Amino acid sequence: AQSGVSDDETQSIYIDSIEYETTQTTATLTYEVNSVEIAAGNVIFTGNGSTNGVAWNCTGSDLEAKYLPANCR
Repeated sequence: AQSGVSDDETQSIYIDSIEYETTQTTATLTYEVNSVEIAAGNVIFTGNGSTNGVAWNCTGSDLEAKYLPANCR
């Protein structure tokens, strides 16, 4: 996995795929959630790099808020 990010979707029964893309100062993680019984959609986190490290922000989702991490609601 790049930059220590695991793209192994088998780490969760709710995740169908994990995409990791980078530029020189930005990284994007997209998790595809697909649970017929619960929810389906994407959660996108964008990390901005600086000399102080990486700050991750939830930058998009088409899931209902109740299924998102707290910092994405």
